[in-house]
Amino acid sequence: MLADLSRAAGTRLPSPFRGFARRVLEFPWHYRTLHSLADAGETTRGALKARFRRRGLPSPAIYLRWLRLLAVSSVLSDRSITVSDASHRMGFTSAGNLCRSLRTVAGVTATESRTPAAFRSMLVAFAAENLDEEALEAWATLEDLFRRAA
Repeated sequence: MLADLSRAAGTRLPSPFRGFARRVLEFPWHYRTLHSLADAGETTRGALKARFRRRGLPSPAIYLRWLRLLAVSSVLSDRSITVSDASHRMGFTSAGNLCRSLRTVAGVTATESRTPAAFRSMLVAFAAENLDEEALEAWATLEDLFRRAA
C-alpha cells in the first residue's frame, strides 16, 4: 500500500511518513487513537499534535483515520470478510462506527470500499488532501517522530 500511496503522491514518501504509515497499516487495531501513537513516539498527545502544527501539517489524527480506512478497504477487498469481521480486526468498536467513518472521511460506503476503483479513489483523495509537495517536505522534518530504543 505504501507503493500505491507513493504513486498517488507522485513522489517517494519521506521516511518518517513511511514509518508512521507502516505502524498504522500493519497494526490498525493497536493504533486506534493518538494516545497509542504518542506512546510509540514516547511523547504526549499534545506534544505530538504540536510537532505537526509547528510544521504546518494537519493533526496526526487525520493521517491516522485515513490510513486505518485504507487498511479497512484493503481487508474488505476479500469478499469473504464481513464488515463486522473487518471492524473487529481493524479495531473499530462496531461495524456501524466503521461504516460511519468510511462515509464521513472517505465518502464511500463499506460495500463500495470493497472495489478496486473505490480503493484507488480513496488513495488519490488522501494523497491530494494530505500528501502534497509542501506536506511531504514537512513530513521529512519529522525524523524524530518515532525514536528507536537502543
